Amino acid sequence: GLLVIVDHGDGYMSLYGHNQELYKGGGDEVAAGEIIAPVGDTGGRAKTGLYFEIRQNGIAEDPQLGCRN
Repeated sequence: GLLVIVDHGDGYMSLYGHNQELYKGGGDEVAAGEIIAPVGDTGGRAKTGLYFEIRQNGIAEDPQLGCRN
């Protein structure tokens, strides 16, 4: 699948993988709540799913620390 990386500034970025296609390209701005890509049935996985990661200064962080339920 395809990967989207969103730069949030201050050293933070979020990564979204296993996308079917990308609605944004390099350098495009993304608004809160905007759809950036549809999750796809890709990457040899048995089910549709999303890979999600948060990084600060290039180091992976626990995404549960910054996400609301």
